[in-house]
Amino acid sequence: MIGGFIYQGGIGATNVVVRGIGPSLKAVGITNPLPDPTLELHDQNGNTIASNDDWQSSPDAAAIQAAHLQPGDAAESAIYQTTLPRGAYTAVVKDKDGGVGVGIVEVFVF
Repeated sequence: MIGGFIYQGGIGATNVVVRGIGPSLKAVGITNPLPDPTLELHDQNGNTIASNDDWQSSPDAAAIQAAHLQPGDAAESAIYQTTLPRGAYTAVVKDKDGGVGVGIVEVFVF
């Protein structure tokens, strides 16, 4: 899955969390969620600026939790950015083992 967004920045320090959601979708009735999503964040030139597999392994896991933006399942992915410059971005979510299913890309600015 590919999701794009344009970040226009904000006044003062702005934090961004991007999440790749799959397994927790079962709780809302999705019968075929993406089993083990990985997440990559790319800038407008296609360069990978961050990636994550299993959000709890992120060096920013504590900050993601402090913002109350942790995914609902340990297999889901999240990226926390504090120095994201203005511009266009692409979030790529795919299954770690090549599986298929329903997934969601979410972007939170706070």
